[in-house]
Amino acid sequence: MRASLTGGSGDGQARGPADPAVRTAHIVTTDPVPDPGKEAVTPIQDLIDLAFRNRPELAAARLQIENSQISLKGSRNNALPDLNLIGTMQNNGLAGQFNPLAANTQAVGGLLPGGPGVTPAGLSIGGFGSVLSQIFQRSYPTYTIGLQLNLPLRNRVAQADIVRDELMLRQSEIRNQQLLNQARLEVEDAMIALDRARAIFDAAVQSRVLQEQSLAAEQQKYAVGLSTTFLILQYQT
Repeated sequence: MRASLTGGSGDGQARGPADPAVRTAHIVTTDPVPDPGKEAVTPIQDLIDLAFRNRPELAAARLQIENSQISLKGSRNNALPDLNLIGTMQNNGLAGQFNPLAANTQAVGGLLPGGPGVTPAGLSIGGFGSVLSQIFQRSYPTYTIGLQLNLPLRNRVAQADIVRDELMLRQSEIRNQQLLNQARLEVEDAMIALDRARAIFDAAVQSRVLQEQSLAAEQQKYAVGLSTTFLILQYQT
């Protein structure tokens, strides 16, 4: 609630209660005091649901549960049989040292099919260039395909990982439930405090009304000489 402080101006010498500006100042409220009895009351379950959605520790707990579930799923997959399809394709090059016959076909003459000066097809002349040409021309390809099956018999490591992840998941769920219970309890405590504050406000309103009625009655008694000024001041106070 906003308020403004009004009062006279002092000489600037005195400070605190001795300052005339402070002694004569009074507070004038600029916002009306809300009436709790006229404010709408949100159902407590809606408030609890709102707390469940917006509390950061609950969001972190839900994220931890999701991480634990993913880790447990991975550990269980590691304990299952594993079947893999394996395939390879390889191009080979066959060559050794440079073949002297390929460079001296004229000398060997009729020893080679086709006559002098002709290198027969398929003759390996050797050398690094021959290897590269065989690889790119796929002269000697090799293909393999197969299945690889892994059976995890009595895999103690995988079983231990499953038990560990199950315990971690259970701990995360318990922690999340504790946070839910705490949030629910805090909302319910706030609602109880709100109801108590409303009751105190209603009692104060009724008390003020009764005191005003008592003052009016005492003033009427004073008017006919049945009361005193002291009693009037007490009721006014």
